[in-house]
Amino acid sequence: MGTVFSLTPPSSTGGSWTEAVLYRFAGSPSDGSNPFSGVVIGSGGVLYGTTRLGGSLDNGTVFSLTPPVSPGGSWTESVLYNFTGASDGNGPEGVVIGSGGVLYGTTSGGGNPICDFGCGTVFSLTP
Repeated sequence: MGTVFSLTPPSSTGGSWTEAVLYRFAGSPSDGSNPFSGVVIGSGGVLYGTTRLGGSLDNGTVFSLTPPVSPGGSWTESVLYNFTGASDGNGPEGVVIGSGGVLYGTTSGGGNPICDFGCGTVFSLTP
């Protein structure tokens, strides 16, 4: 279903990078699946991203991952938006953070019903 991970550089030249899985998607209606693009880092180290599938209607999600309170703890995933596949689109492709913490992104489908399977949308989510 996909993961969000981090890579920590080696402490000395030529050493190995260290991977840590921050979150594993379950693909359930309360979760997303198939993250398609990278994450962006917001205020307080919160990560934001999208999943192409999953969510309440299986049309993708915008999610946040809040860092653990103490080192080594679990990251907390929250679905911020579930796409319906209608005028709001489906299959989100990623997000960027704008002024005031507004998230902007695009979808690969949905939106205009004139196109087969929709033409996609440009969206914004305000905190």
